[in-house]
Amino acid sequence: MKGATGSIDKEVEVRTAEKLEENIRELINTGGRDHVYVGIPKVSLDTIIADNQEVHDYIDESFAEDEKKYNDEILSLKENYYSI
Repeated sequence: MKGATGSIDKEVEVRTAEKLEENIRELINTGGRDHVYVGIPKVSLDTIIADNQEVHDYIDESFAEDEKKYNDEILSLKENYYSI
């Protein structure tokens, strides 16, 4: 076969095509996962975003309750231990 500048070697074309196929196979991620498409729900920012003080008050109340339960349990364990 002859091109504009002389003969074209078909073997070069074959190696180029083989290299292209090899590179394409390397690009394929066989360990990947299927795509999952989701939509973003419409939300009311008034109910999603909490006031900073409300969050801290809730944390403080929760901590106080947990601390009381812990102390009550420790006291109960001490009473049971010393009563034996």
